[in-house]
Amino acid sequence: MTDAASNLTANLPDVVAEVRELFERYERALVDKDVDVLDAIFWESPHTIRYALHENGYGFAEIHAHRVARPPGPGIKERRIRLEILTLGRDLATVNLEFKVRDRDLIGRASLPSDFGHAPAAAASDLASLRFPLGTTVEAAERELILQTLASTNNKTRAAELLGISLKTLHNKLKEYEAAKPPSR
Repeated sequence: MTDAASNLTANLPDVVAEVRELFERYERALVDKDVDVLDAIFWESPHTIRYALHENGYGFAEIHAHRVARPPGPGIKERRIRLEILTLGRDLATVNLEFKVRDRDLIGRASLPSDFGHAPAAAASDLASLRFPLGTTVEAAERELILQTLASTNNKTRAAELLGISLKTLHNKLKEYEAAKPPSR
């Protein structure tokens, strides 16, 4: 088996959990019409495709335009019938949803792209220019590097790989950073 083929293990539990969490975040953002979250979840590319009941989005710009025009609220989904998540390795996932259409005797389907929640790896190369002023503590530099890598990849599994740490370590660091935040007023 080649290295490429061995990296395509189906449905690694931690990757499926991450994609499921991202999908739930996506669903909440649809109801809340949080366009920033919706946009952050999809790859900004003309190659991104989103199929849905009333529209098909071909390219990020078209998908974004639909999101901006869409009214907030629960939309057409009354209840889920079936949610299928397939991951291959740590960098490829598809999410397919069947749902009962609100107030109609119809079944709807939504398909999220294979790049769902995953910025292309090239975006991580932007981190090469990350610089820290003299006197920055190792702890502060580590925190910034972790947060910037996560922001660049928009994928915890990929960020952990790029940083050379386990996903568990990344989760622990993020919890630590969250706990260190001052309370909101």
